[in-house]
Amino acid sequence: MSKYINYFTWDSMSQLSYSKSIGMLAAGNDRFGIMEVSTKSLDYFASLDLLLDKNPIHRLGPPSFGWSVQFSAEQYQKRCAEGKQAQNGFEDFLDRYIEAKSKVPDIVDDNVAEMYLITNLVAGSETVASTICAAVYYVLKDRAVYNRLQEELRGANLSAPPQWKEVRSLPYLDAVMREAMRVHPGVGLLLERIVPKGGFTLPDGRFVPEGTTVGMNPWVMNRDSTIFGSEPDSFMPERWLPAEGEIDEAYQTRSSKMKSTDFTFGAGPQVCLGRHISQLESYKFVATLFTNFDNSTSASSVNCSNPRAAPHSPTQPPTITQPHIISPSHSINNNRTYTRRMTDTAIQPDPALTQLNGGTSNLKSMAPHLPSPQAQCTSTPSTQQPTTSSSLSEIIAQCHHKVHTFLAESHPPDSLLAAVQRQTRISLDVAATALSRYSLPELALSYNGGKDCLVLLVLFLASLHPHPPPENGGLKSIPAIYALPPDPFPTVEEFVQWSSNAYHLDIIKYTTEPPKSTLKSSFAHYLSLHPSVKAIFVGTRRTDPHGAKLTHFDRTDSGWPDFVRVHPVIDWHYAEIWAFIRQLGLEYCPLYDQGYTSLGGQTDTHPNPKLRVDITAGNEATKHYRPAYELTEDLEERLGRN
Repeated sequence: MSKYINYFTWDSMSQLSYSKSIGMLAAGNDRFGIMEVSTKSLDYFASLDLLLDKNPIHRLGPPSFGWSVQFSAEQYQKRCAEGKQAQNGFEDFLDRYIEAKSKVPDIVDDNVAEMYLITNLVAGSETVASTICAAVYYVLKDRAVYNRLQEELRGANLSAPPQWKEVRSLPYLDAVMREAMRVHPGVGLLLERIVPKGGFTLPDGRFVPEGTTVGMNPWVMNRDSTIFGSEPDSFMPERWLPAEGEIDEAYQTRSSKMKSTDFTFGAGPQVCLGRHISQLESYKFVATLFTNFDNSTSASSVNCSNPRAAPHSPTQPPTITQPHIISPSHSINNNRTYTRRMTDTAIQPDPALTQLNGGTSNLKSMAPHLPSPQAQCTSTPSTQQPTTSSSLSEIIAQCHHKVHTFLAESHPPDSLLAAVQRQTRISLDVAATALSRYSLPELALSYNGGKDCLVLLVLFLASLHPHPPPENGGLKSIPAIYALPPDPFPTVEEFVQWSSNAYHLDIIKYTTEPPKSTLKSSFAHYLSLHPSVKAIFVGTRRTDPHGAKLTHFDRTDSGWPDFVRVHPVIDWHYAEIWAFIRQLGLEYCPLYDQGYTSLGGQTDTHPNPKLRVDITAGNEATKHYRPAYELTEDLEERLGRN
């Protein structure tokens, strides 16, 4: 059975990439010897890699994936000659890679596009098969798990085949899949990164020099009993569900700790971009299998025919045969060099792949450690600006301290700062109400780097205090969505990236290019990736389009994805926003110092004419703009927008 699972994943990824199946399922065999090559290459003795595989005189390494290289090159050249393959509105990866080549030719050329295709096929097939095999193996091994999963699936009245929007909301299926990926992560070795320039100081004070290769092993992390509870070597889907008698707050804390430690797909800016396809494919496969088929295999028939590939081995996923279940024959092995080659290509920022997933990558600003923008602030800046070396719990404490220090200040009742203090207290009450209605996994933030969203972000973080550190169950990052205009300012994108690092935001970017992609479709896709989210904090104010009739809590309009919009700063005036930013000494987007007062895309945004200053030197007059915070009138804010 495991062979057919592999046939399925290879065929599926080929279909997604080229709109052409390799034909393994139809043939019922390993066409072209792909799996045989994979097995031999992954049993390779990695410590001799430089001497053997990378020998500059004569290669002595394992069999290569030459067939996939040739196949990908042929499909690419054929598509370039014949044009788009889109059918029924579906564009495959190859269409998107060709599109990327025309849009960003300095980044994507023919060789890079072909490399993307090869990576899709090789990295996107084995790992998904490993996850599916692990899930099926352990479900069949435990009759109680099998019965509970089948009962949930058959009681859900799923479509045929099941749709993602149906299966993603099934709690026991989700628990089974998470547990399968915990026990058998697709990559059972270090996910390596290189320490950036300047080095890095660990929380315990130890210093790691720049250039050091560091990494964490998902297989080892997933067996930490302090995170995942007792019997970490056992397959127990129930660990992902509330225990009997467990209060919701305790469960949310425990669940959050496990999910934040999940490195199945890596983490951070270079997390695997194919993770959503992997989850969709594996969840739907397992749901389809156990909804439509009964299996009579008993736990007593489980045996291990290959001691090297024992069920708890980090190097091998389960192989399933009928009628017996045995352990596996191949997976990603503990091959250090191979993993560098595979994971490094698989996680590169890829505009076409990201757009297919509903997001976008700014390839020129993907450096994981961007410097702080040189934003100017004429008020005295605080010495407690967020830094990337602080944990989220520390950032939350800093924001709380800054906000409440400001609230403790004494200002004349009719002054601007007194009005800002009143608005701040109202906004904190709104945030507190949201936190009482929803758990943290049910909340997200809309952030675009603008002044209103910056105030919203700081107030939201201040409301989370006190928040435990990650090792005690606290969050590592705040989930956020960033909807870009079709022509974003690079300066804004750089500031958003800085904000993401400084405030620990886990941002998913979307480019809105109506009618192809809209704000509505962006939020719909974001919620499909985060099905637990029920409310999103938004930095809308009254003077914004469609802001006049909003309240602090508004459910989305008909035709929109269903969630509650939370508007803590809805009643803030323009001058109050800037007074808050400058009084607290917050870093802001540098465009505001160039006369921009409302930020959109490059084609519809320009410096506000109300801030224009003509300076004459000799016989020449030059045009300058005062900073945004010198504007005072709400109705003049959007004069810089077309």
